[in-house]
Amino acid sequence: MLSATLVGAETWDVQKEGSFEYVKASQVKEFYGFSTLTVEEDFFELETSDLRFSFEEGRSVMMVNGIRHVLTTPNLVRGSEALIGKRDVIFLIDPILRPDHLKKVQPLDVIVIDPGHGGKDPGTQCALGYESELNLIIAKKVKAQLVKQLGDRVRVLLTRYENKTLSLRERVDIVTKYPNSIVVSIHGNGIGGIQAKSIEGVETFIMSPEGVAGYNTANTSSVDQRRLGNNFDQSNAILGTSIHTELIKALPQAKDRGLKRARFALVQAVPVPGVLIETGFLTHPEEHKRLFNEKYQDRIALAVTKGLVRYYNVSRFVNEVFRLREGISE
Repeated sequence: MLSATLVGAETWDVQKEGSFEYVKASQVKEFYGFSTLTVEEDFFELETSDLRFSFEEGRSVMMVNGIRHVLTTPNLVRGSEALIGKRDVIFLIDPILRPDHLKKVQPLDVIVIDPGHGGKDPGTQCALGYESELNLIIAKKVKAQLVKQLGDRVRVLLTRYENKTLSLRERVDIVTKYPNSIVVSIHGNGIGGIQAKSIEGVETFIMSPEGVAGYNTANTSSVDQRRLGNNFDQSNAILGTSIHTELIKALPQAKDRGLKRARFALVQAVPVPGVLIETGFLTHPEEHKRLFNEKYQDRIALAVTKGLVRYYNVSRFVNEVFRLREGISE
């Protein structure tokens, strides 16, 4: 079997190419009920009536209805057969397509919004202000939107409410107090040197699966071992996809830099699902102007809220399915 996650699958044909394990796109098509699989020399696509998964040969990228998802394994085309990384099927494609097959998730009672940086750590600076200020503004807007949309069904907390220095340990401790929670860490991006004026866009990060150090890599170094965040790999995929999709839909001016996997300290240390958002580059001459525009901030906050509400609804659905299954088996 490919994985215990893929309940009901026939034996999958797992094959090794270099240091990576792959499954056939044709088997993915049949198992998940895609209507068509198109394979070209340097490209392949899986489609249903309302979903299009697109892959380029040799690249670790998957487009889902035009939204960029960075994979852990490069896609391959071998003659008429296309190959997808086994890890990417288990930890990304399967949760997206079959959230109801997740194991029971903890009830979602608390959403923790973490405005990155603060106090003595201002983050990236631009002509209009500091990243720490921007992160707090957006975090407060997200909280207001969540309270408006979810009411008292979920408690919404911020790790900081002012320009205050918080260590990683303090942030993790806040989240750990609420085991039935998720955490969303909000950041602005930055880069130095000659690239500062050309690099822009939105990135969303979730925890790397065990065996993967960061996005676009798959190695066996000491940094790829299992961490607390790996207990929620599949929930993280749903959370990250939900938020990133809404961000790209809401911000047509922003470049889509993708949903990525990384071992950022917060998302690997918290004992709950987590995601880290990079809302844009303060070092880019045009993007930083958008980021400090109140209407643009409102669009970011509403998009993050929509993604969180979608995850909230999925978590309730999964738990209800689990409850019904338990009732049938009794």
